[in-house]
Amino acid sequence: FVLSDAAPNFARAIVEAVSGVTATGLSVIDSLDSTPRAIVLWRAMLQWMGGAATLVFAAALAPRLAIAAPGAGPDAAFRPRLRRVAVAAGLVYAVLTAVAAAALALAGVAPFDAACYAMSGLSTGGFAPGDAGTAGLGKGAQAVLMLAMIAGALNLAGAWRAGAVRSGAPAGRAELGLFLVLAAAGAGAVAMAMGGGDAAWRGLFAAISALTTTGFSAGLEPSAPAFAVLALAGLALIGGARGSTAGGLKLSRALLLLRRARRELERLAHPHRAVPAGAGHDIWAFFVLYILVMTVLTLVLAAHGSGFEPASILALSALTNTGPLLAEAVGADADLASLAWSGDLAIAAAMLAGRLEGFALIVALTPLLRRR
Repeated sequence: FVLSDAAPNFARAIVEAVSGVTATGLSVIDSLDSTPRAIVLWRAMLQWMGGAATLVFAAALAPRLAIAAPGAGPDAAFRPRLRRVAVAAGLVYAVLTAVAAAALALAGVAPFDAACYAMSGLSTGGFAPGDAGTAGLGKGAQAVLMLAMIAGALNLAGAWRAGAVRSGAPAGRAELGLFLVLAAAGAGAVAMAMGGGDAAWRGLFAAISALTTTGFSAGLEPSAPAFAVLALAGLALIGGARGSTAGGLKLSRALLLLRRARRELERLAHPHRAVPAGAGHDIWAFFVLYILVMTVLTLVLAAHGSGFEPASILALSALTNTGPLLAEAVGADADLASLAWSGDLAIAAAMLAGRLEGFALIVALTPLLRRR
């Protein structure tokens, strides 16, 4: 990015590179139409490779740390597991990308743009190959993109069964059910807030783009109703399924938080009844830490001159690895373009933290925890 002059300085180049590798989609490039096509393709490839690495990590490393699902213990044969998962995940990921690219081409998208959109959609990244973004695509192409985003945000790693966590059918059905409910509710909320003849279609595209944390622009203007922005922000905060390329808190954690809230309500209603505490303390701690990091990043961005709304939306977009959808809806993309180098580095750190979900710290502490 630096050598091609696509980024004006090294800090901006770091933001663009980290945004690609973490499949976030926030961009600091002023004009994609005047950017060399090799750089546009490189951005899409960064997202695609980052999504593949996320899938392999979730499927191979999480069960070794016993943090992906109850009862999933460490496996001594880690390297064979990693090799099997990498081959299986890479094959399915590549086939789905090729199918999405072919479908987009059949829907009338230029071959180069179809390849870039397919890589961005499957990785739930959100980088567009041109300034017009998805607004210039027909409904057929947008439908293909929605299917690609959904495929990237669902638990493909669990479905492959190639050394992945055996999450079980009930858990998978629960995540899928919650995904469908949230997508339908979000689409309805955005459609009611936006209005217009194609409000239902735009609402569906925006809801799926937010829930999968892809962040493809849905044509929302900075004057978009606050209700629509809040609905999309809530969807992005929840995110996709575990073992997927999507960001956010993840559907499985949202389900556990809902169950824990129900248990606490039962405890309040019947204080003398023995209510099983169950699992969830670690999920609750993760949620609190997530919100704390988002709050701190909002304050850092506000200290750089951003207003509260743009700063909070940028923080949410970076930490949940959601692309420009929310930033454009409140005009926060202008604040991103005017950040100083320290703000750029804060955004890059937040994108990395959101993608790693604290797993890097767990990896570092694992030997200590095992000795204890």
